[in-house]
Amino acid sequence: MVSFMLLLAAFLLHARADGEACEASPAPVGDREELPLLQIGAASHSAHAQGACSSEDMAAEELLEQALREQQAQYNIQSDLEEAFSYTTGEVQHAYESVEADASSTLSGDDLEDDSTKGKWLSRLAKVGECVTEITVAEYMPMLPEWMFKKRILKHDPAEKKEKHERYGGIISTVLGFLWPEDSSGEVDIWSLVLNDVEELVNVSILNEELHEREADFLSVRSYLTRYSRESTITEKGNDLSIALAKAQDIMNHLTQSTNKYELLPITIVGATLHCVILRERLAHGVRFYGSVDPAWLYELQTNVAYYQTFFNYTYSLWRSWRFTLIDQKVYEGSRRRRRTSDCSSVVTDKLVQIGNDVHVRDGMQGSNNRCVEIGNMTAQRMLNQVSAAMAMAMQPIAYLQRYVPGMEKVAPTILPALEFITVGPYAFVTQDLQDGSTQVNHEQWWDINETGFLGPGKIRKASAYAHGCNAVDYFKLTYDDGREETSASVTRGSNCEDPAYPDRYIHTIELHFMDGSDGWADTFVINMKLFFSDGYNTGNWYGCFSQCPLTPSQYTQKVTVTGDSTYKLVGAALGGAGGYFGYINATFQWVQSMGWSNVSRVSSSNNLTTGQRLQAGQALWSYNSLNKLLLSSSGNLATYNMYDNVSWQTKTSCAEGE
Repeated sequence: MVSFMLLLAAFLLHARADGEACEASPAPVGDREELPLLQIGAASHSAHAQGACSSEDMAAEELLEQALREQQAQYNIQSDLEEAFSYTTGEVQHAYESVEADASSTLSGDDLEDDSTKGKWLSRLAKVGECVTEITVAEYMPMLPEWMFKKRILKHDPAEKKEKHERYGGIISTVLGFLWPEDSSGEVDIWSLVLNDVEELVNVSILNEELHEREADFLSVRSYLTRYSRESTITEKGNDLSIALAKAQDIMNHLTQSTNKYELLPITIVGATLHCVILRERLAHGVRFYGSVDPAWLYELQTNVAYYQTFFNYTYSLWRSWRFTLIDQKVYEGSRRRRRTSDCSSVVTDKLVQIGNDVHVRDGMQGSNNRCVEIGNMTAQRMLNQVSAAMAMAMQPIAYLQRYVPGMEKVAPTILPALEFITVGPYAFVTQDLQDGSTQVNHEQWWDINETGFLGPGKIRKASAYAHGCNAVDYFKLTYDDGREETSASVTRGSNCEDPAYPDRYIHTIELHFMDGSDGWADTFVINMKLFFSDGYNTGNWYGCFSQCPLTPSQYTQKVTVTGDSTYKLVGAALGGAGGYFGYINATFQWVQSMGWSNVSRVSSSNNLTTGQRLQAGQALWSYNSLNKLLLSSSGNLATYNMYDNVSWQTKTSCAEGE
């Protein structure tokens, strides 16, 4: 500003005595002409100018124009205006309206499973976490231990090189790229991904409306963080970061206290992550921006991490109760086609995503039991448990927020107590998403649940079945480390399928295919099943019939899992038979750090093996900050694990024992 005033004074000194400015040809400032307010030239003065200008006059005016160009480049005025204009053209509103229109269409269960955007917003948050915590505290903030006891006043070092400042804002810039990718990237922003992926969790219309109302606030945070990440002075960076932090705090106050807090949980998860990113950035670089370090900064980050984890832990059960109110159950007595008063139908609908089942039971009202009421209750419970598992998966990033606190990058994450154990099911033929009402079962095709069913927690040592080469799964059995057994039938005839689990690995997913019930009165047992283990192994086409089957398997795949990966392990299940075969499972899973790497020996603290050294089964390489691991399992599978303890890459190889 001082240089600007000096140049302005020079310009006035070279003006004519009668106050008339000298002429010059009009020339826009900057590279573009579509922003006339930024054009500087003597054309605006030409109506008052008289006579010719001296060479000194022209030189002074040229210096003035050059100064304004530099000032524009320094503060990125044109870029800011272009960004603002792009938002006033309705582009953002159009994008969200398109997403809302897509979400308003009727979705089937298969549509939800096959949605190409499913889980992508969580992948983006995982990348944010990896980006923020990739550098260890020892490298990034060597003065941290002293922060907790006293303030450190930054001494000005005129000899300090500019290169040290250039890294500030780099992480924020990367984070913004994950949340709001550039248009040229072809990627949509994380908010659009959220809207496309949470239909089964919340009311998307209300969520979209909230995004519209808070759009200006989110864009304001983005704008200030974008300015912060650009090349500018230390003072400006500090101001931009402070404003962005204040606005982020305001957004989170609204989201966590809103009367629609259950509907807003997905964007609250994203907002909490962004808020902690900004708090960590201030803690990392605040000493440079503000001249001193306030110990309260560390406390504020720790407090917000604790608050968000407490908030989501408490809100989960309230959300689950609210979500159950959106599952509608109806029982119709009598036959729809013939006057059989002993028949009944069970219709269960998830009003949020318009999926459910419609099953007709022959002679379902004989005796004291109403089979259709039982089917309705079981189906509603299965639907609620299934969407609860999806919410548990969505809340995973919150369990890792403490790793955003400097010095805690290596600590084990603490799962929210409400999410440690998740029960999914019960899965049976009649609880599938069968909507057209054509499915019919006989009351005799019922299931017998093992009364000793153990939902856990326990350590499952072995899974076995009599199924290989059969037209269905005769029975399924789980054996625990204490010798207890849970079977799907009271009578077994040995096993021809067997896979060990504890202590080397665990089951995290079971896929089932019941019999196809589209024709006539259906049998209700399992035709085939597949087990997935934490070391990458799966049982393939071993348990039951998978091709050229005398009994046709259903097109619907029932996935007995929480997250579909090794985040949760099977710790118990109630099993049952149907028509003499395996036909019922209600399973409990427990959150667990990946057993694959948590107890292995550290071969090296770096990402390289020593010359001549070989990675042995059960050993792992650890990155410098211990957040990324490379493990060779005892079965021969080589896999990398990210900071969220999930497999990010694997060879899916295996070897025989002793190789």
